[in-house]
Amino acid sequence: MSRPIFFLSSLLLLAFGCTKKVYVSVMKPALINVPQQVKTVALINRTIPESKVANILEGILTAETPGEDKEGANQALIGLNNALLNSPRFEVKLTDVKLKGSGSGGVLPNPLAWSEVEKICQTYSAEAIVSLETYDSDFLVTNTSKIVNKTENGQTRKVTEYYAKGVATVKMGFRFYDPKLKTIADQYNFTYANTWSASGSNPAAALAGLIMKNVAVNRVSNAAGAVYASRIAPTWVTESRKFYKKSHGNTSLSMGFRRAMVRDYAGAEEAWKTVIQTSHGKTAGKAAYNLAVACEIQGKLDEAKKWIIKSYSDYALKKARKFSPVIDQRIWERDQLQEQLGE
Repeated sequence: MSRPIFFLSSLLLLAFGCTKKVYVSVMKPALINVPQQVKTVALINRTIPESKVANILEGILTAETPGEDKEGANQALIGLNNALLNSPRFEVKLTDVKLKGSGSGGVLPNPLAWSEVEKICQTYSAEAIVSLETYDSDFLVTNTSKIVNKTENGQTRKVTEYYAKGVATVKMGFRFYDPKLKTIADQYNFTYANTWSASGSNPAAALAGLIMKNVAVNRVSNAAGAVYASRIAPTWVTESRKFYKKSHGNTSLSMGFRRAMVRDYAGAEEAWKTVIQTSHGKTAGKAAYNLAVACEIQGKLDEAKKWIIKSYSDYALKKARKFSPVIDQRIWERDQLQEQLGE
């Protein structure tokens, strides 16, 4: 890979006593192991309804504006495309191919003929196709109210506050076609949703403040496309870690923490190793714990495991026992990533 599996993405925003939280970007392996020969994937839209009459009827029944699902499907593919571009696994090509399929509804159509898959792959110089094969959206609005205390000019009175809640839901299905092996590497139907709310002095005001239906559906569709990307390609996620910043006035522990905050990990490790050499008990355990976190952030996972074991087994730091399985998971994910990325 061109960059380490772990890196510090931002410094601490929250403090908890003698610890401080930092956020790290962690690359997670894909859920599906795609054959290494697949280097480039073409994205296509196969949600054009087979029956226009049926699609129009479905739109009437669900109060959809014409073209809403069409734009939502496009947003799903854009979200998938952008997420794949942020992964080192594939070169991705967002095509303008639109084929007839199941349209709305949750049932996938029959798979594409391999001759058609091969033709599309040849046209776009790709080894595989990711096809959006079914798509449907819905936006449900509900209204509620409650009595709240409102203070004006120093006087408090009870008033009715009105609320509008909108839930955007999309149902979609993807297939991953591998024409060389004549296999469908992945076939996945799922539902994704998000909720928005607004308030006002009357129901109309609350509704007026709510997100527009088409905007909500497009946002959820885009996010759902990005979610699917994590099934077929390694993706970056943000996780939190904690450093011990002090322990009974130990200057070396604090110095190491400050060095870590400016990403001087070599200097931080030097300071924390000094703590272990000159201290004992939980202070030494905290230094070993910090060393484990710093090593994990730098991608030195085997070394991180050694330090976290030392923190718990030698110095009985309870947090180290809880953090040990996290490092075990990172090591397993590293091995998966190496396999998926051909390293």
